[in-house]
Amino acid sequence: MKDGETNHSHDRWNSFTGRSTVSIEKAAELLGVSINTIVTLRNKGTLKTAALNKQLITVASLKAYDLKRVSRKQSRRTEESKPQLKVVNQ
Repeated sequence: MKDGETNHSHDRWNSFTGRSTVSIEKAAELLGVSINTIVTLRNKGTLKTAALNKQLITVASLKAYDLKRVSRKQSRRTEESKPQLKVVNQ
């Protein structure tokens, strides 16, 4: 992860209030994924919707998913940077 990446991730959420919701299209734009991905995540329950409008995604669930995704990427990079050990029979 680059030094500014975490800050950039948090900056994108600054303009939203606690109970904000966004359209599926805006959610896809914010996360940098396709609309189909947002719909799939919504249908799985990973992303939460507004109570009266299933086409609006809560910003809180987008933030939570984004943070989880960032931490997974960090973990994967840590694993990739570990030296590979090779067992050699003597």
